[in-house]
Amino acid sequence: MTWRLEHEGPIPVLTNGNYAIPLTSDLLEELRTTKTLGDLEKALMEIAGRQRDPKHGRDLLRAAFGSASVPVREQLRAIWNAISARPLLDVRGLSDGALKKLHDAVRDALTEDDSLPPGGKKFFVRTFSDWKETAELLEGEMDARGMDYDELDF
Repeated sequence: MTWRLEHEGPIPVLTNGNYAIPLTSDLLEELRTTKTLGDLEKALMEIAGRQRDPKHGRDLLRAAFGSASVPVREQLRAIWNAISARPLLDVRGLSDGALKKLHDAVRDALTEDDSLPPGGKKFFVRTFSDWKETAELLEGEMDARGMDYDELDF
């Protein structure tokens, strides 16, 4: 699923070829300030509920979550990449071993940071949302593959 943000008219349009969702600058900024895929999902649901035209709200939700052939996390990742200046890591092509190693690396950084005093953090895992986003991506892919792992506690 490929989403893109088009700026051909006065209002940017988030589109995937089947749906075109106009996003005012306020709505676009609201989506861009989300920190995780879960936050993006909540923001899309809230924005859909605030639409004056109920059809527009339904179209937004149908576009974001309505495809049975594409999992919601994949839809959210594609929307995130379309609206964000910093795309998320594409973990689908990684081997199971690579997923596990990356997940272990996030766990190790989290454990080390938690063992250090506030002024001595080395990786700032709890400070920067990228760490949590990466963990969510890895865990989402491991869930999809039916892999066993210990969920990270942020």
